[in-house]
Amino acid sequence: MDIPLLGFKFPQPVPLEIHLQDVCDRDVAERYFLSDEKLKGFVSFASPQGINDGIVREGTVTTISGHDYLRRVYGTNGVAPTLPTGSGGNNIPKVLVDS
Repeated sequence: MDIPLLGFKFPQPVPLEIHLQDVCDRDVAERYFLSDEKLKGFVSFASPQGINDGIVREGTVTTISGHDYLRRVYGTNGVAPTLPTGSGGNNIPKVLVDS
């Protein structure tokens, strides 16, 4: 079923030139990072999915249950993933940062 746009016109696409790493804090307290030991236990690294949407997926957290998007770990050299609007825990995107 088509929904009437009531005069709305979509804007022209804008090239994405700013990446997540361009806006991330560089000086973050150590307490916000997982140790290498914990990281190895939580994340299984995956090859890219072959979808060129600008989002770089680095791996998957294996200890979280639920939908696949809750387990995804993203890199900083791509476009930031969309933040979900729903309430509930554990739904904020996880970003792997080289220290």
